[in-house]
Amino acid sequence: MDILTPHLLKAGVESKGKFIIATVAGDLHDIGKNIVAIMLKGAGYEVIDLGVDVSTDKIINAVKKEKAPFLGMSALLTTTMRKMEEVVIQLKEEGLRNEVRIAIGGAPTSQEFSDKVGADTHCIDAFAVLDWLKAS
Repeated sequence: MDILTPHLLKAGVESKGKFIIATVAGDLHDIGKNIVAIMLKGAGYEVIDLGVDVSTDKIINAVKKEKAPFLGMSALLTTTMRKMEEVVIQLKEEGLRNEVRIAIGGAPTSQEFSDKVGADTHCIDAFAVLDWLKAS
Protein backbone atom coordinates (compact mmCIF):
# COMPACT_ATOMS: atom_id res chain seq x y z
CA MET A 1 0.00 0.00 0.00
CA ASP A 2 2.91 2.35 0.64
CA ILE A 3 3.95 1.82 -2.97
CA LEU A 4 0.42 2.18 -4.36
CA THR A 5 -0.68 5.24 -2.33
CA PRO A 6 1.18 7.84 -4.42
CA HIS A 7 -0.29 6.33 -7.59
CA LEU A 8 -3.80 6.37 -6.12
CA LEU A 9 -3.35 10.03 -5.19
CA LYS A 10 -2.20 10.84 -8.73
CA ALA A 11 -5.23 8.99 -10.08
CA GLY A 12 -7.49 11.25 -8.01
CA VAL A 13 -8.71 8.58 -5.58
CA GLU A 14 -10.01 10.57 -2.63
CA SER A 15 -9.67 9.49 0.96
CA LYS A 16 -12.84 8.18 2.57
CA GLY A 17 -11.63 9.56 5.90
CA LYS A 18 -9.23 8.86 8.70
CA PHE A 19 -9.28 5.63 10.67
CA ILE A 20 -7.18 5.30 13.82
CA ILE A 21 -6.22 1.73 14.65
CA ALA A 22 -4.35 0.26 17.63
CA THR A 23 -3.72 -2.85 19.66
CA VAL A 24 -4.55 -1.88 23.24
CA ALA A 25 -2.09 -1.56 26.14
CA GLY A 26 -0.53 -4.77 27.35
CA ASP A 27 -1.06 -6.62 24.08
CA LEU A 28 1.66 -7.11 21.48
CA HIS A 29 -0.35 -9.05 18.89
CA ASP A 30 -0.80 -7.25 15.61
CA ILE A 31 -1.41 -9.65 12.74
CA GLY A 32 -5.16 -9.04 12.68
CA LYS A 33 -4.72 -5.29 13.15
CA ASN A 34 -2.25 -5.18 10.29
CA ILE A 35 -4.59 -7.07 7.98
CA VAL A 36 -7.42 -4.68 8.83
CA ALA A 37 -5.11 -1.69 8.22
CA ILE A 38 -4.14 -3.00 4.79
CA MET A 39 -7.78 -3.62 3.85
CA LEU A 40 -8.76 -0.13 5.03
CA LYS A 41 -5.98 1.48 3.00
CA GLY A 42 -7.02 -0.52 -0.03
CA ALA A 43 -10.59 0.69 0.43
CA GLY A 44 -9.46 4.33 0.44
CA TYR A 45 -9.17 5.17 4.14
CA GLU A 46 -6.26 7.10 5.61
CA VAL A 47 -5.04 4.77 8.37
CA ILE A 48 -3.27 6.11 11.42
CA ASP A 49 -1.72 2.95 12.89
CA LEU A 50 -0.64 3.56 16.48
CA GLY A 51 0.92 0.11 16.75
CA VAL A 52 0.78 -2.32 19.66
CA ASP A 53 0.68 -1.94 23.43
CA VAL A 54 -0.96 1.47 22.99
CA SER A 55 -2.00 3.31 26.13
CA THR A 56 -5.45 4.79 26.60
CA ASP A 57 -3.92 8.28 26.73
CA LYS A 58 -2.12 7.78 23.42
CA ILE A 59 -5.36 6.65 21.75
CA ILE A 60 -7.29 9.59 23.21
CA ASN A 61 -4.59 12.04 22.11
CA ALA A 62 -4.67 10.61 18.57
CA VAL A 63 -8.46 10.99 18.42
CA LYS A 64 -8.09 14.64 19.52
CA LYS A 65 -5.22 15.41 17.15
CA GLU A 66 -6.43 13.60 14.05
CA LYS A 67 -10.16 14.28 14.44
CA ALA A 68 -10.70 10.89 12.85
CA PRO A 69 -14.30 9.73 12.62
CA PHE A 70 -13.31 6.08 13.14
CA LEU A 71 -11.35 4.17 15.77
CA GLY A 72 -10.49 0.49 15.68
CA MET A 73 -9.07 -1.36 18.67
CA SER A 74 -7.84 -4.92 18.83
CA ALA A 75 -6.86 -7.34 21.59
CA LEU A 76 -5.90 -10.98 21.49
CA LEU A 77 -5.51 -11.48 25.23
CA THR A 78 -8.54 -11.64 27.52
CA THR A 79 -6.49 -9.76 30.11
CA THR A 80 -6.09 -6.74 27.83
CA MET A 81 -9.51 -6.46 26.24
CA ARG A 82 -10.77 -4.42 29.23
CA LYS A 83 -8.50 -1.61 28.00
CA MET A 84 -11.05 -1.07 25.23
CA GLU A 85 -13.61 -0.14 27.85
CA GLU A 86 -11.13 2.29 29.44
CA VAL A 87 -10.76 4.04 26.08
CA VAL A 88 -14.54 4.36 25.64
CA ILE A 89 -14.96 5.69 29.19
CA GLN A 90 -12.15 8.22 28.66
CA LEU A 91 -13.65 9.33 25.35
CA LYS A 92 -16.94 9.98 27.17
CA GLU A 93 -15.20 11.89 29.95
CA GLU A 94 -13.37 14.04 27.39
CA GLY A 95 -16.60 14.75 25.50
CA LEU A 96 -15.29 12.97 22.39
CA ARG A 97 -17.40 9.81 22.31
CA ASN A 98 -19.99 11.22 19.93
CA GLU A 99 -17.23 12.36 17.56
CA VAL A 100 -15.83 8.90 16.80
CA ARG A 101 -17.36 5.57 15.80
CA ILE A 102 -15.63 2.61 17.44
CA ALA A 103 -15.03 -0.89 16.10
CA ILE A 104 -13.38 -3.58 18.19
CA GLY A 105 -11.97 -6.94 17.24
CA GLY A 106 -9.75 -9.78 18.29
CA ALA A 107 -10.22 -13.42 19.24
CA PRO A 108 -11.64 -12.91 22.77
CA THR A 109 -14.04 -10.13 21.77
CA SER A 110 -17.69 -10.49 20.78
CA GLN A 111 -20.69 -8.37 19.90
CA GLU A 112 -21.89 -8.86 23.47
CA PHE A 113 -18.60 -7.48 24.79
CA SER A 114 -18.75 -4.61 22.28
CA ASP A 115 -22.22 -3.70 23.52
CA LYS A 116 -21.12 -3.94 27.15
CA VAL A 117 -18.15 -1.59 26.75
CA GLY A 118 -19.99 0.89 24.55
CA ALA A 119 -18.29 0.34 21.20
CA ASP A 120 -20.34 0.73 18.02
CA THR A 121 -19.59 -2.68 16.57
CA HIS A 122 -17.64 -5.89 16.88
CA CYS A 123 -15.84 -6.98 13.74
CA ILE A 124 -14.88 -10.61 13.43
CA ASP A 125 -12.50 -9.92 10.52
CA ALA A 126 -11.31 -7.26 8.08
CA PHE A 127 -14.26 -7.82 5.77
CA ALA A 128 -16.65 -7.09 8.64
CA VAL A 129 -14.93 -3.74 9.21
CA LEU A 130 -15.45 -2.80 5.56
CA ASP A 131 -19.07 -3.94 5.65
CA TRP A 132 -19.67 -1.82 8.78
CA LEU A 133 -18.10 1.22 7.14
CA LYS A 134 -20.20 0.77 3.99
CA ALA A 135 -23.33 0.65 6.14
CA SER A 136 -22.29 3.74 8.16
